[in-house]
Amino acid sequence: MSMTHRRLLAVLVLLVGLCGCQAGSGEGPVAPSDPTVHTVETVHGPIEVPLEPRRIVALSYETVGQLASLGAEVVGAPGDADERALLDEQLQRHLAGVASIGPAGDPDLAAVAALEPDLIVGDATTGPASPDPTSPGPASHAQLTRIAPTVIATGVDAGDWKSVVATLADASGTGALLTVVRNDYNAKVDDVRHRWSAEFDRWGFAPIAPGHRASTVRVLGPDDPIGAVHADLELPLTAGFGAAATTGSDLAVEGLGDLLGPTDVVIVHTGGLHAERTGRGAPLRQLFRALRAAGAGQVHGIEAPVTDYRTAMAYLDALDQQVLAEL
Repeated sequence: MSMTHRRLLAVLVLLVGLCGCQAGSGEGPVAPSDPTVHTVETVHGPIEVPLEPRRIVALSYETVGQLASLGAEVVGAPGDADERALLDEQLQRHLAGVASIGPAGDPDLAAVAALEPDLIVGDATTGPASPDPTSPGPASHAQLTRIAPTVIATGVDAGDWKSVVATLADASGTGALLTVVRNDYNAKVDDVRHRWSAEFDRWGFAPIAPGHRASTVRVLGPDDPIGAVHADLELPLTAGFGAAATTGSDLAVEGLGDLLGPTDVVIVHTGGLHAERTGRGAPLRQLFRALRAAGAGQVHGIEAPVTDYRTAMAYLDALDQQVLAEL
């Protein structure tokens, strides 16, 4: 046998041995992964979703706005014409021509299925998408997943909107745009903080909003979407105000005098609520008149909700122009 033949035979023996070792390992061949899907972490655990979903149904109005901020459109969302007419103009534009899936928090499963979605998205505050699989309601998470992959995003609290948006970006395949808007937001935060750093050293702020009950007030701490923007901005809170900002509960008007008394600037997020709940009702009006900030003309109202990076930038613009520029 020639030297060349011996070498060829040795190579063949080696290859056979390798194959035998692999066959004997018990692992078997590895199936190729599906290149059209990827895994997204949700409140219900890992979910496989399409890489490029084309027909997305949103379970809440907030989700519609968050997806729109990422350049993703939806084919279905909550609300009839009358209900949608109560929303802000920008959200109404996002919903123009979008089919209704029924009331917010109580979707019509048949309406959802008729849209033939390839992805359903929502957040953990959406009724039927509660992390508790036994939560009441006609549409459970399990029922929704039978229609299409269902991604329910969540954060630590309501102020953790960044985690929700990141999950929605992962699910909708818009991670590249998320990076852009996140960078734009961080740049705006840095700009506002830099331009008003001297005022931040001099003033104490108290951001509040109408409570859920009449004649009550909520302190907007970092567990609130707007309070989270303030935290990024490092907005200085009045001494003693920070502790109240972590309660997350309504505070009675009677107990606010001492809390707001030493405040230099009061920021009231009105949110389009009725006069009785925005500080124009008698109990709150009397309180505000007695404040040092009111005497100095430093009680400012802002109506700019925050759900994502684009709305957060709009809020920063409002804060810049309507409050900080008036100091």
